[in-house]
Amino acid sequence: MDYNSKELFLAFLRREEKIKNLIDEGFSITNQELDICDFTKGEFLTEICWHVANNMEGGIPLDVIHSWVRRNFTDYINNFYNNLTKDCVN
Repeated sequence: MDYNSKELFLAFLRREEKIKNLIDEGFSITNQELDICDFTKGEFLTEICWHVANNMEGGIPLDVIHSWVRRNFTDYINNFYNNLTKDCVN
C-alpha cells in the first residue's frame, strides 16, 4: 500500500482516537504484566508502539503505525512512564 503525506495524515486523523485507546490499553497491560522498572523510556515507548501496531486494524503498515505513535504521542507516553517509574530504585 503506497501512501503520500496527505493520505497518511487523513488516515491518522481517522484513527487517532483508536490509537489513543490502544495506547491506554497498552499502559494497563504493561503495568500489570511487566516490571516497569526494568524498562528504559525508549524501551517502554517501543513496547507501546508494538502494542498499538499489533492491535490496529485496517492494513496500515507497521512502520507507519509506529511513526504515528512516536510523532504524536511520545510526550503522553513519556509522562505516563515517568509517573510509573518515580518509585523505581535506580
